[in-house]
Amino acid sequence: MKRVWFVSLVLILLVALVGEVFAQIELKRMELEKVRTQIKVLDQRIAKAQKAKQVKLVIQLRAEREKLVGQMRQLEAEVAKLSRVSPKPAAAAPSVPAEKAGFLVEAGYGGGAGIIGAGYELPLGGVNLQLRADYGIGNKFSILAGMLSGTFPFGNHYLGLEVGMANYSEKISGVPGISGTVDKGSRVGFGVFGGTKVGVVKVQAGYDTALGLTAGVSYKF
Repeated sequence: MKRVWFVSLVLILLVALVGEVFAQIELKRMELEKVRTQIKVLDQRIAKAQKAKQVKLVIQLRAEREKLVGQMRQLEAEVAKLSRVSPKPAAAAPSVPAEKAGFLVEAGYGGGAGIIGAGYELPLGGVNLQLRADYGIGNKFSILAGMLSGTFPFGNHYLGLEVGMANYSEKISGVPGISGTVDKGSRVGFGVFGGTKVGVVKVQAGYDTALGLTAGVSYKF
């Protein structure tokens, strides 16, 4: 049981770490784009001041521009370091695209087992509804689960609630997040989770009353 808890903790920590790294990169890119926009505005002001022969103003604006250029170079280096690539101008931070309906596949952990699954996601206003079916393989047992969830996006992050049913092929114990034993058969579950979205990939962790501690990565088509 201690080994199961240790593996679960490592998985959850890895998910959290990956999400944090992606979040830091996104914030730095947004800050970098803001500085680049400020430089463009200064370039326009400098051009107007030169045309009007406002020498003092041109000198002042150029000094401000040099400071922003230095800040831009520093941000480019930080983004490159976080992305583990050689230093080069970072791409402008893309705006968060609108969610689209589509199929998805996932892999993760839950119910003391490794889980794979597939589903369909449908955005409705500010909520993304998701219906999926999962199959888990544990130590001498398996799990079949069906889940209906709703996620509430906040930029590139999200929180979610889910309800579903999990069927265990055998009576087991030692499921992280569930005390005592889990009987053979079906049990209804309610869960909460949170994660980070990077393009069509989502990384999340959470808790479900039928599956205990959960973690996973999904890819949307």
